Amino acid sequence: MNHNLEYSIAVTVYNDEKKILQFLDNIYNQTYKPTEIIVVDGGSCDNTCNIIKEYDSTIKLIEGNRYTISQGLNRAIQEATNKWVGIAMTGNQYNECFFEVLIQAIEEKNLDVDGAYGLVRGKGDTWFGKLYAKEMMKEDCGIPTNHGVLINKDVFEETGGFCEDWVYAGEDAEYYRRLYETGKKFYCEKKAVVVWDAPQNYQEYFRQTYWYTIGEMQMLSNGQILVFYGKKNIIFFLLNLLAVLSVFMNSSMIIKGILLLLVAVGDIRLLFHSWSRLIAWYITMFTRMICLMSNIKYLKRKNKIDERYIIRKVLR
Repeated sequence: MNHNLEYSIAVTVYNDEKKILQFLDNIYNQTYKPTEIIVVDGGSCDNTCNIIKEYDSTIKLIEGNRYTISQGLNRAIQEATNKWVGIAMTGNQYNECFFEVLIQAIEEKNLDVDGAYGLVRGKGDTWFGKLYAKEMMKEDCGIPTNHGVLINKDVFEETGGFCEDWVYAGEDAEYYRRLYETGKKFYCEKKAVVVWDAPQNYQEYFRQTYWYTIGEMQMLSNGQILVFYGKKNIIFFLLNLLAVLSVFMNSSMIIKGILLLLVAVGDIRLLFHSWSRLIAWYITMFTRMICLMSNIKYLKRKNKIDERYIIRKVLR
């Protein structure tokens, strides 16, 4: 099928020699190929850049500096010559029509949108990875993520691009929320699916959640943190924790019964969830609470926040 819109691919890499070939094959096998691929290397010390150069000399590779994800993507999109830019990530597997159906949706439906994105699904090889993929990545359409999105370059430059305060993760969550707040529109195409390697064990999940929480805390004010994590979720989690502790404490049956009753009343819907959903929920809340408390200390120690807020707002 012929299309009027051409697009570029923007991607950052860092020590990705084990993933880069599969990623490039995936992009080159798209049913509608990009007219250019811009890769920004974040300072790899392995064979990533050599693999890219040997794969296709027409790939625009920018190397020589130490870039964060935000800095790398900002540079890649700045170098793009097309109006539409697809943001992708190594380690993901895109269905063959991923970018074509995004382009097609914008063309055929004549959508007045500033970008389009697909669904993100998880892949797990271990019991933990399978649990994560099944229970924590079920949402059909949330906000766009950099796992797979097509964005209008003019809008990207107009809105200032990704905030470069983000070192490891969270740059996309901050940016796309900012776009929604300013009235920008994105279209979710369910035919476009990207499969992401889920954390395969709790250590990987904790490390991921730790950095995500830093990003979330940078975005939100003290009052917003309760809204973001959910007052009901936090209260229900604490009640569950007390109920569990009461079983091992020398407390009366009356106290144990009251706590367990409060837990049941707190969210009766959980009684109808599967065990895997319950386990996933507890893992998520426990990890987020630990990361939240540890990151408050981290950010204070690094002078990232002032005395008025638990977390610093990013002002653009």
